[in-house]
Amino acid sequence: MGFMLLRAFCGQRAKLTRGAMSAVEKPGFRKDLEGLRAIAILLVIVYHAGVPGFGGGFIGVDVFFVLSGYLITNLLVRDSKRPGGIDFVAFYARRARRLLPASAVVVLACLVAGRALYSPGELRSLAAVAVATSLYLSNSTFIRTGTQYLEPSVDLSALLHTWSLAVEEQFYVLWPLLVWLAWRRTAAGPPARRTLLVLGAVAIVSFAACLWLTEWAQAWAFFSSPTRAWEFAAGALAGQVPLRPMRPSLRHGLGGLGLALVFGAALLFDESTVFPGLAALAPVVGVVLLLRALQVAPSQGWGRILGLGVFQTLGRLSYGWYLWHWPVLVFGRVLGLVHDAASGLLASLLALGLAWVTYHLVENPARHARWLVENDRRSLLAAGAVTLAMAAITFGVRSYAMTQAERPDMQAISRAESEKSGLYARDCMLDYFALAPAAHCSFGDLSSSQTVVLFGDSHAAHWFPAIERLARERHWRLEVFTKSECPAASVDIKVRKLQRTYHECATWREAALQRIRALRPRAVFLSNSSGYVTTGAPVAFAVTATEWRSGLTRTLTALAAGGGQTILLRDTPLPVVSIPQCLARQVWPWHKRKTGCDTPRDSAFRPAIWQAETQAAQGLAGVHSVDLTDAICGPELCLATRDGRPTYADGNHLAVAFAESLAPALARAVAPLGL
Repeated sequence: MGFMLLRAFCGQRAKLTRGAMSAVEKPGFRKDLEGLRAIAILLVIVYHAGVPGFGGGFIGVDVFFVLSGYLITNLLVRDSKRPGGIDFVAFYARRARRLLPASAVVVLACLVAGRALYSPGELRSLAAVAVATSLYLSNSTFIRTGTQYLEPSVDLSALLHTWSLAVEEQFYVLWPLLVWLAWRRTAAGPPARRTLLVLGAVAIVSFAACLWLTEWAQAWAFFSSPTRAWEFAAGALAGQVPLRPMRPSLRHGLGGLGLALVFGAALLFDESTVFPGLAALAPVVGVVLLLRALQVAPSQGWGRILGLGVFQTLGRLSYGWYLWHWPVLVFGRVLGLVHDAASGLLASLLALGLAWVTYHLVENPARHARWLVENDRRSLLAAGAVTLAMAAITFGVRSYAMTQAERPDMQAISRAESEKSGLYARDCMLDYFALAPAAHCSFGDLSSSQTVVLFGDSHAAHWFPAIERLARERHWRLEVFTKSECPAASVDIKVRKLQRTYHECATWREAALQRIRALRPRAVFLSNSSGYVTTGAPVAFAVTATEWRSGLTRTLTALAAGGGQTILLRDTPLPVVSIPQCLARQVWPWHKRKTGCDTPRDSAFRPAIWQAETQAAQGLAGVHSVDLTDAICGPELCLATRDGRPTYADGNHLAVAFAESLAPALARAVAPLGL
């Protein structure tokens, strides 16, 4: 982010040539840019604290990206004009002294807090991200896991925010090479013109990739450096494209429009916004317009406001504040101390205090240490040593967590959390982009003439252990048709992971129905998550109960036409917590959860959804609604453990061992159907 740059550089000297004003010529501290850092960090803080009305505050990160591109490119171009060109060793040494010490302190603090507050499984996950963070690759970790930054549940990752630091570091590694190539003495044409062409090409290609991946692989678009490079390039162009003189009124209007775009995005965007994509243009263009206005007169107009003392203080502390605020919020939630916007803001103020301490005791001493400043190579060697030490420590913590997960009192919990059924081992839970059912997902007695089918999303798939057991015992051939977040009900849904309508689901569902009809199965077991449905006011990424009933009727009608039995299984109860995580914290000696892990039965269901589903099945020949709630829950509570087994693998999917234990209850439920 932009706040990670050196505080004192990249001023400019106004110099008119042929009616144009050249870009940065003279380094110097810019109060307006320090103030812009403050605006960016404040947007991020109020968003993460949950302040109402700032659902788009995440665009503060985009403000930092543009500002980084502006500042770093100005610095590199200035250095390119000097004899000898860019001093790469000095450049990377300055970045290391500025960024690494505070980052290392925060990562170590997170590991210490995680050791005290997290279960072994959570600590293992935290350590894995910490390793990637130490190597400036955490964004790739979140890409690989398909993390959704705007999804409310992501707050369990105390180092999630480091994705942007990784993008910044990757930018720092590659960007100097790009500017150096443009300013090579052997290249043809004026270097300034070559620089603009290179920056323009990067912006166009990167933005095109961002648009495409936002549609098809949103995690890649959000977290990857190539799809964010256009934001850095936009800031770079803001500093390198020559300016014509502006009247004060035009300058103020341009800056005001830029701020309006930034704050408009922060106020109007929310978790339903398809981002980055086209939506990212609003904050990026806004910052570019503001930078152009400020570049003419940094201390006048909007620059004077941004130069106020409070903005200068927050801008100076913005890097440390960004590093600390998210872990403080996350661990505060683990302790039950952060639960609303007011407590979120108080936690953020605590993080600001930690940022102040870090600035004075870590950042400044490391940045100005004489033994480092006097020798850039020594700075890089020290940075390498710290990086390796951090990686070693985080690997050690991860190994420790893995060992603790195998303790006798943790084994059942760890198994429930990690064990996957044979359905997953055979890759029969298809990913988001699959358009046709898998041809290899046959289980049970493969020579049998009696075929049954399991059809639906992951909440159908978690019934697989029970149904497979019945298939083995009764010599059925079991065919599986399951796909991630794709309900069997014929409804068009939007999913957060793709940030768009799930077209692939509709295509796959129709193909699966055709395959099922061709099989002419004896029975089809069908189930869906109830999470697609809203029973109250309309919300993003949800359909109404009426739409759900109509869609399910269409699917059940198509299945009933095949002449076999269709068993509609009620969705399982929804726990109030992640069951393995809660159970692990109860036995973890450093952190005892004060409340139980069981869920009140009345809180575990939304009856209106089951009512809509049973209505969809009414009057259809061979369609039967089956509710196994009593096999999962007691009269008052849905228990976290049954017969010593955790009931769930996470916050909504049945654990494999417990699911298999439900086979007798399922057999009794379908016995009247002659199965």
